[in-house]
Amino acid sequence: MKLDKENKIPYYHQIYCDLKNLINNGTLKKGELIPSEKELCNNYKVSRSTIRLALRELEVSELIRRERGRGTFIENTIETKFLQNFSSTVDELHNKGVPTTTKILDEKIILPDKRIATQLGISTKEKVTFIKRLILSEDNPLYLTKAYYPYDIFGKINIGLITSKSFTRIIKEDFNINVLYIKRIIEPEVPNKELITDLNIDDGPRTILFMQTLFGFYYNGDRRFAYGEEFFKKSNEKFIFEQKSKNW
Repeated sequence: MKLDKENKIPYYHQIYCDLKNLINNGTLKKGELIPSEKELCNNYKVSRSTIRLALRELEVSELIRRERGRGTFIENTIETKFLQNFSSTVDELHNKGVPTTTKILDEKIILPDKRIATQLGISTKEKVTFIKRLILSEDNPLYLTKAYYPYDIFGKINIGLITSKSFTRIIKEDFNINVLYIKRIIEPEVPNKELITDLNIDDGPRTILFMQTLFGFYYNGDRRFAYGEEFFKKSNEKFIFEQKSKNW
């Protein structure tokens, strides 16, 4: 990763986010030794003090553990439990009697950037169906969703489906896909201009809740993935949970 020197985000936090993504997508696996401070300094071209701040953030997030005399290891703090009837946020809202409406903001076929391609386990040259929706209640934005489906499996999804159904239900009901793995990561995020506009965020605290969901399933004998992002207003907590069946 090349650090963005024009970004106001401190270098150590950019490194923390990059290493966290490598852990979350499985590039750095549980039990593996994390690269040495010297290697990280060379990789990111920063000082050792900057690397130590990034590692401290990872340790606080319980993504790594230090063992005296042995080194620093990738940790697995994710509690694994399979829930047969998993549901989406909008489905849970409907179950609780909260009426919602859906506004489609974007729907197109794209070539994914490296981050999305990594989540989906495909190359940046493979097509992806991208859908961006705004969920409202009584005309007030509740949250924004972005979904990324491998085009070779899902194709161009019917507009009626993405207006009336959650992404979770579309996967299960309309494509008859048996989801065997779910990983959700929920953490605070500072919104960019796009999110501030879409979510109608005022001049108050500009911290939102960012939730990533990775769905794993088998397709033609291969492990495949769909990926979604949801952006909610205001939060200061972080949660990670993972679900999988015994067949995953």
